Amino acid sequence: MVVAWLGALIGYRQTGTRLTHQRRVDGQLDCIAGSQSPKTGPDSRAKGFVEFRPTTVYASEEVHMSIAKAADILGFGRDQVRTVACDDRLRMEVRALRKRIESDVKEGFRPFCVVASAGTT
Repeated sequence: MVVAWLGALIGYRQTGTRLTHQRRVDGQLDCIAGSQSPKTGPDSRAKGFVEFRPTTVYASEEVHMSIAKAADILGFGRDQVRTVACDDRLRMEVRALRKRIESDVKEGFRPFCVVASAGTT
């Protein structure tokens, strides 16, 4: 109900499919797993991540812990979730994100996902 209301508020049509998750981490799993394939290729689903540079996920320091849990479950590891500083309004600092990504790329990591968050817990 809330999702439909929010969708209507921002102009989405009222028909179509909806996906509901029982636990918060289920939604994170879907999103992170869906983001991973374009960066690691289709073979990663069959072979795992052994042949790939470590992939990294970026999220604000205020993001829910379910992001780290999803990365753990998917086999990326919690260390691959990079937290990014927020400003005084709890918005991710874009400059800090850019700096973190550039640093990780230089160290051989493969950035593949930036987690958006509308609010904090």
